[in-house]
Amino acid sequence: EPEDGTGDKGESAGPVDLDHIPTADELLELAWRYHDQFWRLLSVEEQWMVERMTQRIWHREDLTPTREDVAQAATAAAAIAAPGASREIPVVLAARAVIAMPELPLAVNNFGAILRLLGELRDSVTALLSARELEPQSPMILTNLANSVYELGDSYAAESLYNKALVTTGDFGPALTGLGNIYMERKDY
Repeated sequence: EPEDGTGDKGESAGPVDLDHIPTADELLELAWRYHDQFWRLLSVEEQWMVERMTQRIWHREDLTPTREDVAQAATAAAAIAAPGASREIPVVLAARAVIAMPELPLAVNNFGAILRLLGELRDSVTALLSARELEPQSPMILTNLANSVYELGDSYAAESLYNKALVTTGDFGPALTGLGNIYMERKDY
Protein backbone atom coordinates (compact mmCIF):
# COMPACT_ATOMS: atom_id res chain seq x y z
CA GLU A 1 0.00 0.00 0.00
CA PRO A 2 1.31 3.51 -0.77
CA GLU A 3 2.97 5.35 2.10
CA ASP A 4 0.36 8.09 1.98
CA GLY A 5 -2.32 5.61 3.02
CA THR A 6 -4.60 6.23 0.05
CA GLY A 7 -4.88 2.51 -0.62
CA ASP A 8 -5.09 3.17 -4.38
CA LYS A 9 -2.55 0.55 -5.35
CA GLY A 10 -4.44 -0.98 -8.23
CA GLU A 11 -8.03 -0.42 -7.15
CA SER A 12 -10.45 2.36 -7.89
CA ALA A 13 -10.80 5.09 -5.33
CA GLY A 14 -13.43 7.21 -7.03
CA PRO A 15 -13.19 9.60 -9.95
CA VAL A 16 -9.94 11.22 -10.95
CA ASP A 17 -9.76 15.02 -11.10
CA LEU A 18 -8.24 15.58 -14.54
CA ASP A 19 -8.58 19.35 -14.19
CA HIS A 20 -6.17 19.56 -11.26
CA ILE A 21 -2.81 20.93 -12.35
CA PRO A 22 -0.13 19.91 -9.86
CA THR A 23 2.24 22.71 -8.93
CA ALA A 24 5.95 22.47 -9.65
CA ASP A 25 6.48 22.05 -5.91
CA GLU A 26 4.01 19.13 -5.77
CA LEU A 27 5.80 17.44 -8.67
CA LEU A 28 9.22 17.94 -7.10
CA GLU A 29 7.99 16.68 -3.71
CA LEU A 30 6.67 13.56 -5.43
CA ALA A 31 9.95 13.00 -7.30
CA TRP A 32 12.03 13.48 -4.15
CA ARG A 33 9.78 11.13 -2.15
CA TYR A 34 10.22 8.31 -4.67
CA HIS A 35 13.91 9.10 -5.17
CA ASP A 36 14.68 8.85 -1.48
CA GLN A 37 12.46 5.81 -0.87
CA PHE A 38 13.99 3.80 -3.74
CA TRP A 39 17.57 5.09 -3.35
CA ARG A 40 17.70 3.36 0.04
CA LEU A 41 16.78 0.06 -1.64
CA LEU A 42 19.68 0.12 -4.11
CA SER A 43 22.81 -1.88 -3.48
CA VAL A 44 26.12 -0.01 -3.34
CA GLU A 45 26.86 -1.23 -6.89
CA GLU A 46 23.48 -0.02 -8.14
CA GLN A 47 23.97 3.36 -6.45
CA TRP A 48 27.35 3.67 -8.14
CA MET A 49 25.76 2.84 -11.51
CA VAL A 50 23.01 5.44 -11.01
CA GLU A 51 25.60 8.04 -10.00
CA ARG A 52 27.57 7.33 -13.18
CA MET A 53 24.44 7.51 -15.35
CA THR A 54 23.30 10.80 -13.82
CA GLN A 55 26.62 12.56 -13.23
CA ARG A 56 25.81 15.14 -15.94
CA ILE A 57 22.45 16.07 -14.43
CA TRP A 58 22.73 15.49 -10.69
CA HIS A 59 23.37 18.11 -7.99
CA ARG A 60 26.61 19.98 -8.44
CA GLU A 61 26.87 23.71 -7.99
CA ASP A 62 28.82 24.21 -11.22
CA LEU A 63 26.30 22.20 -13.25
CA THR A 64 23.50 23.29 -15.53
CA PRO A 65 22.07 20.12 -17.08
CA THR A 66 21.16 20.14 -20.77
CA ARG A 67 17.83 18.93 -22.10
CA GLU A 68 19.71 16.17 -23.93
CA ASP A 69 21.40 14.91 -20.76
CA VAL A 70 18.13 14.90 -18.81
CA ALA A 71 16.28 13.25 -21.71
CA GLN A 72 18.99 10.58 -21.84
CA ALA A 73 18.50 9.78 -18.13
CA ALA A 74 14.70 9.72 -18.52
CA THR A 75 14.96 7.44 -21.55
CA ALA A 76 17.36 5.12 -19.72
CA ALA A 77 14.86 4.89 -16.86
CA ALA A 78 12.09 3.86 -19.25
CA ALA A 79 14.32 1.38 -21.05
CA ILE A 80 15.40 -0.28 -17.82
CA ALA A 81 11.81 -0.37 -16.50
CA ALA A 82 10.35 -1.93 -19.63
CA PRO A 83 11.73 -5.45 -19.23
CA GLY A 84 11.11 -5.30 -15.50
CA ALA A 85 14.71 -6.18 -14.69
CA SER A 86 14.98 -3.68 -11.87
CA ARG A 87 12.27 -1.94 -9.91
CA GLU A 88 14.46 0.51 -8.05
CA ILE A 89 16.95 1.85 -10.61
CA PRO A 90 14.34 3.18 -13.08
CA VAL A 91 12.47 4.99 -10.30
CA VAL A 92 15.62 6.73 -9.08
CA LEU A 93 16.73 7.62 -12.62
CA ALA A 94 13.30 8.97 -13.56
CA ALA A 95 13.00 10.93 -10.31
CA ARG A 96 16.45 12.44 -10.82
CA ALA A 97 15.50 13.50 -14.35
CA VAL A 98 12.38 15.26 -13.03
CA ILE A 99 14.31 16.90 -10.18
CA ALA A 100 16.97 18.11 -12.61
CA MET A 101 14.48 19.47 -15.15
CA PRO A 102 10.81 19.42 -14.09
CA GLU A 103 9.89 21.42 -17.20
CA LEU A 104 10.97 18.63 -19.59
CA PRO A 105 7.83 16.76 -20.74
CA LEU A 106 9.72 13.54 -21.56
CA ALA A 107 11.19 13.34 -18.06
CA VAL A 108 7.85 13.96 -16.33
CA ASN A 109 6.01 11.55 -18.66
CA ASN A 110 8.50 8.73 -18.09
CA PHE A 111 8.38 9.26 -14.31
CA GLY A 112 4.58 9.01 -14.41
CA ALA A 113 4.69 5.90 -16.60
CA ILE A 114 7.15 4.21 -14.24
CA LEU A 115 4.96 5.02 -11.23
CA ARG A 116 2.08 3.32 -13.07
CA LEU A 117 4.22 0.21 -13.58
CA LEU A 118 4.80 0.20 -9.80
CA GLY A 119 1.05 0.31 -9.24
CA GLU A 120 1.25 3.81 -7.76
CA LEU A 121 -1.69 4.96 -9.87
CA ARG A 122 -2.70 8.18 -8.07
CA ASP A 123 0.90 9.41 -8.02
CA SER A 124 1.23 8.38 -11.66
CA VAL A 125 -1.79 10.54 -12.51
CA THR A 126 -0.28 13.48 -10.61
CA ALA A 127 2.96 13.24 -12.59
CA LEU A 128 1.17 12.72 -15.91
CA LEU A 129 -1.14 15.70 -15.30
CA SER A 130 2.04 17.75 -14.87
CA ALA A 131 3.40 16.30 -18.12
CA ARG A 132 0.14 17.08 -19.94
CA GLU A 133 0.34 20.68 -18.74
CA LEU A 134 3.83 20.90 -20.28
CA GLU A 135 2.82 19.28 -23.60
CA PRO A 136 -1.00 19.11 -23.91
CA GLN A 137 -1.10 17.52 -27.38
CA SER A 138 1.43 14.73 -26.80
CA PRO A 139 -0.22 11.43 -27.75
CA MET A 140 2.20 9.52 -25.50
CA ILE A 141 1.45 11.66 -22.45
CA LEU A 142 -2.31 11.52 -23.10
CA THR A 143 -2.15 7.75 -23.56
CA ASN A 144 -0.07 7.18 -20.43
CA LEU A 145 -2.51 9.35 -18.48
CA ALA A 146 -5.43 7.40 -19.97
CA ASN A 147 -3.77 4.10 -18.98
CA SER A 148 -3.45 5.19 -15.35
CA VAL A 149 -6.99 6.61 -15.23
CA TYR A 150 -8.32 3.39 -16.78
CA GLU A 151 -6.52 1.27 -14.20
CA LEU A 152 -8.09 3.44 -11.49
CA GLY A 153 -11.46 2.40 -12.90
CA ASP A 154 -12.60 5.47 -14.85
CA SER A 155 -13.04 4.03 -18.35
CA TYR A 156 -15.01 7.05 -19.60
CA ALA A 157 -12.28 9.53 -18.71
CA ALA A 158 -9.72 7.14 -20.18
CA GLU A 159 -11.74 6.85 -23.39
CA SER A 160 -11.81 10.63 -23.72
CA LEU A 161 -8.03 10.84 -23.22
CA TYR A 162 -7.34 8.07 -25.75
CA ASN A 163 -9.54 9.91 -28.26
CA LYS A 164 -7.64 13.17 -27.62
CA ALA A 165 -4.40 11.30 -28.31
CA LEU A 166 -5.87 10.03 -31.59
CA VAL A 167 -6.97 13.53 -32.65
CA THR A 168 -3.29 14.48 -32.63
CA THR A 169 -2.03 11.25 -34.21
CA GLY A 170 -4.84 9.21 -35.80
CA ASP A 171 -2.99 5.92 -35.77
CA PHE A 172 -1.17 5.99 -32.43
CA GLY A 173 -1.04 2.29 -31.59
CA PRO A 174 -0.99 2.49 -27.79
CA ALA A 175 -4.08 4.74 -27.78
CA LEU A 176 -5.87 2.45 -30.23
CA THR A 177 -5.03 -0.54 -28.02
CA GLY A 178 -6.36 1.25 -24.95
CA LEU A 179 -9.60 2.14 -26.73
CA GLY A 180 -9.91 -1.42 -27.97
CA ASN A 181 -9.58 -2.72 -24.41
CA ILE A 182 -12.32 -0.39 -23.23
CA TYR A 183 -14.68 -1.34 -26.06
CA MET A 184 -14.01 -5.06 -25.50
CA GLU A 185 -14.72 -4.66 -21.77
CA ARG A 186 -18.02 -2.94 -22.64
CA LYS A 187 -18.77 -5.56 -25.32
CA ASP A 188 -19.01 -2.69 -27.81
CA TYR A 189 -17.64 -4.41 -30.90
